[in-house]
Amino acid sequence: MKTRLGTIKFSVPVLFIFFSGALSVTSLSSFADIPSERLFFKALTIISLMIATLYLAVYSRPIKTKDLLKVIVFALLFTVLAVTDLINNSTLALISILRLVGVFLVLLCLFSLKALELDMLLKYFLAYGFLVSLISLVFFLTDFSRAEKFPIVGIYSNKSIIFEQNVFGIFIYLCILLCIHSRAIKPIFLVELALLLFGVFMSFYRTVYGLTSIALISRFNVVVKLSLILFIGYVIISNFEVLSSVLKLEQVLTLTGRTDLWEIGLTGFAESPFWGMGESSIAEYSNEVLHRNPPFTTYHNILVDVLYSAGLFGFIAMIAFVLAMFRMVPNFKSKYLLLFLLAPSLFNTYYPFAPNILGLITGTWIVLEYRNSTNRAS
Repeated sequence: MKTRLGTIKFSVPVLFIFFSGALSVTSLSSFADIPSERLFFKALTIISLMIATLYLAVYSRPIKTKDLLKVIVFALLFTVLAVTDLINNSTLALISILRLVGVFLVLLCLFSLKALELDMLLKYFLAYGFLVSLISLVFFLTDFSRAEKFPIVGIYSNKSIIFEQNVFGIFIYLCILLCIHSRAIKPIFLVELALLLFGVFMSFYRTVYGLTSIALISRFNVVVKLSLILFIGYVIISNFEVLSSVLKLEQVLTLTGRTDLWEIGLTGFAESPFWGMGESSIAEYSNEVLHRNPPFTTYHNILVDVLYSAGLFGFIAMIAFVLAMFRMVPNFKSKYLLLFLLAPSLFNTYYPFAPNILGLITGTWIVLEYRNSTNRAS
């Protein structure tokens, strides 16, 4: 499994964990449809994680006691979400329960992997980011897959075959963060970065536009930072009318309707502040006001989702969840990056360590940082 240089050529669990992440967001339907095959691909996701877990168990990869405690802390939030959903919504809670099973599989896998394997897994995800960005470029050039249209310029965003638009944008954004955090600035890196930036652009997700800009600008010294900020400000002010139309900036004041969603979610929290109302009821509860087809299944804000779904008990579990993540990353630079990795969840809910591509890439990086820091300490 290892070469003489000590690097890993191939790892069965890494391969299946990667497949589980890729399959979790796969759909072949058109962008506008809710793909019926998503259940099929999510089933394949769980099967892939089960294969990885069984392989690690057969080859005796025990989790250390101190790591097992972290697994319990991270699983606690998902357990509270599943239990409160079961209490409030009975059989509708099946999805929450299945996610909890998936989370346990993810945690058992990631905490059983060695640092070299975690590094390999992270590189697989980054390579996947480059691939889907390249597919996005091909689709743009061939006008194959259309989604939301940029006004005036007439460009259509796309979902790169397999991604829902917002998930695609967040995933490529996470890839950009991890690339600029760990890679030297060389010509090949600049090509990769340019491709990823195009992928973000084609997602038409304005939240990650802003976060990506801030993350990139923060890499420079103070003089360059100020120069870039002044230049960007000048471009925005001098072309405000055009940019406002292209990017639909009139929607920014309400965060494209998210503020209305958050208000509904917090109203639900006020009705049941301790145990919440269960996340399976989000669609029905929000549609009492919005009458949307299809209904929203999250409030597009991780804090509002947890408060509505599991009340104060869920919020306490979430605080423990976040504190545990920040304790695992070793230094200020890594903690700063973690803030940026988590930031989009305030506008489009996703959970680290969840059995999907966003949860897996963030979870892999967190455990890798933890492994590297403990290895250096020892």
